[in-house]
Amino acid sequence: MKAWKKAVNGLILLVLAALFLLPVFALYQVSQAEQQQYVAPVVELGRERGYGESCIVSVVDMKETTQISARVVSGGYTYMELSQYKDPYAIRWQVSVGDPVQEGQLIGYYKEEEILAQSAGVIREISMGSSPYLGLEPLDDLVLECNLTPVQVGIMQRSNLNLTDENGVALTVKYISPICSESGTRVLLTYDREDLVYGQQIQDLTLYTGKVFPQTLVVDVSCVYQKPDQEGYFVRVLDEEGYFVREAPVRIGYSNGSQICITGVEEGTCCDTGYKALVEGVNHEEG
Repeated sequence: MKAWKKAVNGLILLVLAALFLLPVFALYQVSQAEQQQYVAPVVELGRERGYGESCIVSVVDMKETTQISARVVSGGYTYMELSQYKDPYAIRWQVSVGDPVQEGQLIGYYKEEEILAQSAGVIREISMGSSPYLGLEPLDDLVLECNLTPVQVGIMQRSNLNLTDENGVALTVKYISPICSESGTRVLLTYDREDLVYGQQIQDLTLYTGKVFPQTLVVDVSCVYQKPDQEGYFVRVLDEEGYFVREAPVRIGYSNGSQICITGVEEGTCCDTGYKALVEGVNHEEG
């Protein structure tokens, strides 16, 4: 009987102990779970990430380009003689300098006689006197008029120049002025397009010169930078995970504005695109 009472008492104590420890155990589990949420991430000391995206140095056939802005103008000048009219001052003009006219258009009267335009163009002169005439810029000979830098003029003077636009449409140099002003050198280019309109403005036209730099190492221009206290150019080399490895000096070549030819690193090298803005300023451009 005593043994049975001891067993019952022991069972009761065990149940009471379990009831007491169960909340404690539950609190412990909750606490552990909360602590796991606030575990600080492991930081690899001594490793520095890149400041921008990784750009891989690649080998390509780099095509030389140049960019121009131009205005569509007439590429010629014609004259309409008026010497058959004995008293040119008696002519009553229906047009003025700057007006466009079409061939056969009524442009004035000599007494009661109609005067018709002999060709299409824009009137640039109405000269009276002993040898009267009209000066016109013809509308069937339209060209691009642009002001170019000395470097661009040098390109236009090449004997092997093969100018095309991004669609392969050909352009040809018609005239290069011998005078260079503050705005550049005036150059006229014929453009093999039929949709040109006199006076039309063409902005940022990219032209391919026909020159190719074969199998050249290139990288994004944002990877190449200069440091204020050192000469030369550098790229910031990253590993495959985007961590800084080293700073590599490079030599630069031709740039088309988005990519630049370089030497000094191998094909496949990862370069930092963000460090240039840090050391040079966001708006700095390569010369």
